[in-house]
Amino acid sequence: YRSKKLDPIQWVFLFFIPLFFWGLQSDWVVVVMNILVLAIGLRTIKEGTDTEHLGILNYGLLIIAALIACRFFDADLSFVFRGILFILLGLAFFLLNYWMLKRRKDA
Repeated sequence: YRSKKLDPIQWVFLFFIPLFFWGLQSDWVVVVMNILVLAIGLRTIKEGTDTEHLGILNYGLLIIAALIACRFFDADLSFVFRGILFILLGLAFFLLNYWMLKRRKDA
């Protein structure tokens, strides 16, 4: 048995269970959950860029894209704002992947 160093993101999931049940009674918990999911996505993107791993980078982007998709159905956003957000998300995927591949090629 060899102990591994635990990533702080692994501990965040322990907070999801009580927050979920507390969220059934309070509306502000949804904001906290969204912030936690956003933090997980950003941390995953940072890990992907630090290790130069496109799969991890895209996984972090996918987490944030899923959060945005959930907000599409939850919030009453205008059609124009949804379109702009969709384009910006696609642009973020493209630019981060392009930057990562260019960084790999230069190294």
